[in-house]
Amino acid sequence: CEDRCNYSLKQVQERVSLFFIPVWNSSGGETCVECQSCGTQYKPEVLDWEPPWKERLDALLPVATECGTKALECKDPDLAKENYEEAVQTLQQILALNIPGDVRENTENTLQTLVELFPSQSCMFHALGICDKAETVGHVDKQLPLLNEAKEILEEGLSRRDVGYDAIMSIYTQVVDRIEKGEDLSRKLAGKGTCSSPDLI
Repeated sequence: CEDRCNYSLKQVQERVSLFFIPVWNSSGGETCVECQSCGTQYKPEVLDWEPPWKERLDALLPVATECGTKALECKDPDLAKENYEEAVQTLQQILALNIPGDVRENTENTLQTLVELFPSQSCMFHALGICDKAETVGHVDKQLPLLNEAKEILEEGLSRRDVGYDAIMSIYTQVVDRIEKGEDLSRKLAGKGTCSSPDLI
């Protein structure tokens, strides 16, 4: 059948009969594998056979896994999109193979999950990347524009109300809190006429 199917392992025996009455069965005999899908009998070596799609699947699966993971965790939005498109394309190539039902179902579920999660994950990690950059600039007046940029990205993600809404909201709340503290600190320093300020983060 060129597919993975249920099978029966059978022993072939010689039988001698006299006028259709069995009088002797051989002991031992060859073993065969009978496919329960098509009824064909094969030598036991067929159990070691790899279907033609298996090698291609083994080559594509690591690519899909690596690109999918990078797409969902990358803080660079362009690189995240690039990996997302590569992962989707690779999963579609797997679905184009003559794969068995359970592998097809798992691949379809993986593709659907990736498509659903990517917008919110991309939004969150893009914002987190900007927040990381804000931590490196030090001065509160340089941090605030970056934190406000992250806030805008998160607000755009929240407006979609997609699968990752709660996770985006959690990060959004933290960023807004940091902005409020930064603005408060900036006002205090401006009131004192201080030229330099301590770090916000």
